[in-house]
Amino acid sequence: MHTKSASSSTLGSESKVVLYTTEENPHYTYREELLDACVTTDCDFVREEDVCFPIVVSKSDISFDSDALHKYLTAGQYQVHRSHTTSKRKSLIIQDTQNNGSRQITFFSPQTGSIRANNFSNLASEKSTLADLLSLDTYWIDFLNPSDNDLKWIGRIFQIHPLTIEDIQRAEIREKCESFWNYYFVSVQTFDVRDCGNSRNVENPISVYNVVMKNCILTFHYLPIYHPEKVLLRYDHLKDYLTLSPDWVNYALIDSIVDDFIPLEKSLEHESNSIDELVFILKHSEQADMLRRIGRARKALSGLLRTLKPKADVVRAVIKRIEALKIKEKHEFGLYLGDVQDHILSMVQSAEHFEKKLSRAHSNYLAQISIEITHSSDALNNLVAKLTILGTILLPMHVIAGLWGMNVKVPGKENASLVWFFGIVGFMVALFVVCVIYFKRMKMI
Repeated sequence: MHTKSASSSTLGSESKVVLYTTEENPHYTYREELLDACVTTDCDFVREEDVCFPIVVSKSDISFDSDALHKYLTAGQYQVHRSHTTSKRKSLIIQDTQNNGSRQITFFSPQTGSIRANNFSNLASEKSTLADLLSLDTYWIDFLNPSDNDLKWIGRIFQIHPLTIEDIQRAEIREKCESFWNYYFVSVQTFDVRDCGNSRNVENPISVYNVVMKNCILTFHYLPIYHPEKVLLRYDHLKDYLTLSPDWVNYALIDSIVDDFIPLEKSLEHESNSIDELVFILKHSEQADMLRRIGRARKALSGLLRTLKPKADVVRAVIKRIEALKIKEKHEFGLYLGDVQDHILSMVQSAEHFEKKLSRAHSNYLAQISIEITHSSDALNNLVAKLTILGTILLPMHVIAGLWGMNVKVPGKENASLVWFFGIVGFMVALFVVCVIYFKRMKMI
C-alpha cells in the first residue's frame, strides 16, 4: 500500500512534491518529520531547474556531494516534479520497442566488477553502500534511459552544471565537447549496428553523453547500445597492461563508436563503385531502379557525413583538454585520440569522394536518359516526316482517282480503247517518280 505526503510553495508559485511510502518494505518507510523535511526548499527544484542557478563545486578529492546523496537516498528518489521530456526524447523512447523504455544502470569498477540495477539507489548491496561505491578510486556508471528525477539528483550529487543536465534531459543532438571546472562533457552520436549495411540506421542516430571527471565517468543514453559492453570486454583483455581511468573509458567509447562507421563506409564505397560502373551499361529494362538506387546511396552518404563530420571537432577538443592538463600519464590518451581523429578524417574524405562519384554518376545517368529521349524524339520526327512525304505524294493521285471515279462525264468515256486509262495511270506514275526524285534531292527521305 502506498501513501502520499503534502506539497509546498516557493517564490509565490505552488510546486507539488509527491512522496510515496510502502508498508510492505520497511526500507521505504519514513517518519513524518522526514517527509516534512523533504518538502522544504532543499528538495524543491523550482529554482534549481533554472540553468543560471549557481552550484557550489567542492574542491575536495571526493567526486560527489555526500549531503546530496543522503537526501536522495532518504526521500529525493521518490520525488515527482515537472517533466522535461522533449519530443525528440519521446521519439527515442518510442523507438525502443524491445526494452519498452526500461531503465538500467551499470556500475563498474576494477574492485567490484559490474553491478546492474534498475535504479540508482539499488546499486547498493549488503557488502557496500552507495556512498562506498562512489568513494572508490575509479569507477564508471552507465545510465540507460534515466528519468528526469534521477538526472536532477545525479547533477546535485556529482556537482554537474545545470547546462549539462539540460542537454542530457532534452536529448541534445549536437555533438560537442565542453569543459567545466571539475569535468568535461562530451556528446557524440552513434547508430544501431544490428544491421550495419542498413543505411537507414544512420538517419536515426543515438546520442551518447559522457561526463568525464577526475575519478569517475558517467555515460547517458536513451536507447540500448552495445558500446559499454564492448569497452568492458576490451578492458578485460587489457586489464593486466593498463590502469582503468575515466579518460581511457571516454577514449574507448569514442573509438568504439567510430569503428562502427567503417563497415557502413565500406558498404557505401562498394555501392558507389557499382553505380558508377553500371550507369552506362545497364539495359533499358534495368534502368528503372537506377535513379532510386542513386538517391538512396546519396541519402545514406549525407547521413554518414552529417553524423561523422562533427566527431573530428569533438575529438580535437578532447585532445586540447587533455593536453592543457599537462599530465604525463594522460599524454598517451592524446596520441590514441589523435589516431581516432585520423580515422574520422579519412572516412570523411572517402565519403566526400563517394558523394562526388555518385553526383557524377547521377549527372551521367540523367544525361544518358536525356540522350535516349532525344533519340526517341528524333526517330519519331523522322517517322512523321516520312509519313508526311508519303501523304504529299499520294494526295494528288487520290484526287485524280477521285475525279475519274465521279458519276459525271469524263474525257475518253465514249472511247472503247484503253488509251485514256493508261495515260492517266502513266501520269500518276510519273508524278510519283517526280515527287520521289524531288524529295530525294531535298534529302527529306
